[in-house]
This record gives sequence, structure tokens and C-alpha cells, in this order.
Amino acid sequence: ESSPLARRATLIPPSSAPGGSGAVLHNEMCKWHRVVLSIWLISILFVVWKHGFVRAGRDHLVVFFGFVPTMTLVLEILPVTHLATRRWARGLALACCLVSILAVQWLFAGNLKSCLARPFRLAALHAANLARPFAYQHRLGQLQRAEINANQLPRLRAKIGRGSVDVFGCNQAYAIFNDLNFRPRPVFQSYAAYSAPLMSLNEQFYYSTRAPEYVLFALHAIDDRFPPSEDAYLFRDLLMNYQPVDAEGPFLLLKSHQSDAPNLTLLREGTLGPGDVIGLKEYGTADLWLEVDVTPNVAGYLGRWLYRPSEITLAAWCDTPTLRVARFHAPAPMLAAGFLASPVPLDNSDVLDLYEGKPVTRPSAYSIELSGAAEHLWSDAIHFRLYKIENQIGNCAPKALRGLTEFPGFKTPPQQLVSARHMMISVGGQPALLLPPGGYMKFAVPHDAKRIEGSYGFSPAAYL
Repeated sequence: ESSPLARRATLIPPSSAPGGSGAVLHNEMCKWHRVVLSIWLISILFVVWKHGFVRAGRDHLVVFFGFVPTMTLVLEILPVTHLATRRWARGLALACCLVSILAVQWLFAGNLKSCLARPFRLAALHAANLARPFAYQHRLGQLQRAEINANQLPRLRAKIGRGSVDVFGCNQAYAIFNDLNFRPRPVFQSYAAYSAPLMSLNEQFYYSTRAPEYVLFALHAIDDRFPPSEDAYLFRDLLMNYQPVDAEGPFLLLKSHQSDAPNLTLLREGTLGPGDVIGLKEYGTADLWLEVDVTPNVAGYLGRWLYRPSEITLAAWCDTPTLRVARFHAPAPMLAAGFLASPVPLDNSDVLDLYEGKPVTRPSAYSIELSGAAEHLWSDAIHFRLYKIENQIGNCAPKALRGLTEFPGFKTPPQQLVSARHMMISVGGQPALLLPPGGYMKFAVPHDAKRIEGSYGFSPAAYL
């Protein structure tokens, strides 16, 4: 103890000495640190996996195949004590990167040049934007102004004034771009009102004192879904309690005129199997509501949680001169919540016909179809409940509005329009028909016509 080394030495408590309880505590903390970090990374990976594959669009998949190799490379920062483990981890990370590159190449139709060049082009673009932020801001401002101008609703804006308004559908930007008094419901995009509890939230909002006075209404379902099944409770309530007062662009403008609760009378319930029909012919022109419970089995529940629900097809059978059937994607929670089964409006023109008291398609039967690959994931017993809606549906359009045309702005509407999807939009404050590539129109030219006038081209927002 009298030596210089002993006098300068720091006393180490026994608990902190190598091999003591302090080292044990440190090892335990490292172990729990690894466990927490692993759970966190696996959770993020699971969320990105679900985001990528639930809808499986190219943009969703690219996010997944971009995130996974990034995560494997980031894991290189973690300490590894065994050299063999480090080599295995690096080998698997490289394999993961290779699989992701091949998958993205497949998503880009095998164009390796486009696939590999895309990240570098984007990196160059972002670097240029960082180097010239004011030019980037100016270009985005141009794009935003073009988009705002292309989505103006001057006539509806004048009619709504400062009244409260909601948007039925998924184009809420119209309310913002037109500086309307936007009062959205809790689940404000219709396709996201995916189940009975979410639909009930929206319905309760509309029966409260906060219900909007006006609704910009556009019936257009995503992913080939059955249109009346999206936000089905609110759709039913709008047909009962709101009436059309005008139309512009892709929207009908609905205005509140009462707030009656739905009155449903149970007509029939039962159990059937996939492909069996639920007949409606005996109910004639009654307005009908249908709820269908398609329940997954254990394998179905597991597949839905780990991957995504297998597809269900709702078939609507119609008795025309020849028997016809229309098929739609129908998620199980939407079927269980229920939908307007008869009449069946599929777009705004059908809804307007319903409001005006014109004939609208009434299916003679429905059936649930499961693909061969998915049939083993669902229970064989499909339970259904069929109700009669006692409230009046539609048939409440003011007389002054009857005859509202499908093609505002056209002095001579087309005799025939063939298109997978078209809509009326506003360009420079004027109505215009958006006709996607592959669509066409035919006009019946009057015998005394000497000239055809009109204009066509691209909206500024399309090419900026």
C-alpha cells in the first residue's frame, strides 16, 4: 500500500469486479436490449409487410422491397461476438438485397435499366431540389395552382356559401381547394369505413348536431368493390335524409332536409353455402337491406393476420331479357355490416335517377362466390339477414332539378360513351369530361349541322 501504484489505484467494489454481480447485471441488460430491439424491428417489418401486400399495388410493394434490404444493412451496426455469425448475417443480407432487386425488376416489367436507374435518378432529383430550393418551391407552387384550378366548383361554391360541407367518397381535396367550410365525419374517406363499428361512427356523427348541411357526393368504389358497400350506413342515410340541389364536376350536391333514423323490418334469414343464391324476386320493388356473414376458419384467421384476407366475390343476378350477373370484390367486414341490396345504384347517374324516382336496377338474387384457392379458408356456412327498409329511399329531388344532365357543359351530349371509367371535372372553372385512354364517344350529328365546335387536350395538372 505504500507503493506509488497502490496509492494511485482506485478501489473496485467486489460487485463490479470481473465475473461479479455487476457483470451479470450488464449482461442481462444487453440481453434485454437485444430483445427489445428485435421486437421493435420485427414490428416495423410486419407493418411494412402488411402495407405492401394487403392491396399489393406496385407502389406499395416497392416500399416493402426498398425497406427490407435497408433494414438488413442497418443491422450491421449491431455488435456480434462470433465471426461465423457475422458472416452468415452478411450473406443473408446480400441475399435479401438480391431478392429485392429481382422483385422490383419484375414489378417494372423486367426493365432492368429502368429498375436500377430509378433510385439514382431520384437521388439526383432530390439533390438538385436541395441545391435549388426556391426553384423547387416555385415548381411545386405551379403544380399546386394548376391542381387547384382544375378542381374548382364555382357554381357549387356559390350555392354552399359558408354552410358546413362533407365529402362522400375519397376526393376531400375539392372541399379544401374551394375554401369550403369543411366538416368531415370521423372516418372521412368512404372506402376506409370498412366495418360496422367504423360505419356507426359516421352515422352517429350525421345524427348529431354537428351534421353537415351539405354533402359533395361521388359514388365511386375502389378496387372493383360493390359501390353501395362503402360507408354503407351513411350511404343509406343520405338517400333517406338528403336531397340533390345541384351538380358540378364529379359531384352531386346534397342538402339535408330531415334526420330520420332507419327503420328496418326483418323479412328473412338463413344459412347457405358458397354459390347458393339469396332470391329477391318475391319482394318486387321493396327497398331491401342485406347483411351477410362470411366467417373465416382458423386457417383463414391466421392468413388474414399474417398476410391479407382472401378475396370474396359478391355476385348480383339480374333478370333482363337474358339472365346477367355482375361481380364485385366484397370484403367480409363490409358484407357483415350490410348494404343496400335493392335498388342498386352503381354511380352518380344511378343515384340521381333514384332521387328523381326513375327506374333503377333491382337484382333478382345475390350469391357469395369463393375462388378454389380461397374456399378452404372460409366456413362453409354463410349466414344472411334480409330486411325491408321502411323509410323512403330517394324520390325527393326538387322538380326544378329533374332532368339534370349527365354531361354539363355539352350543348350536344354524346349518344354513346364507352369507357372503363370517366368523370366530369372542372378545367379553368369550366366543366369538362375526363375520358381515359381507350375510351371514345359517338355523337348523333343533326342533319343541318355545318360545324363541330369544342376543345380537348390535357389539364395543366396532368403534365406539370
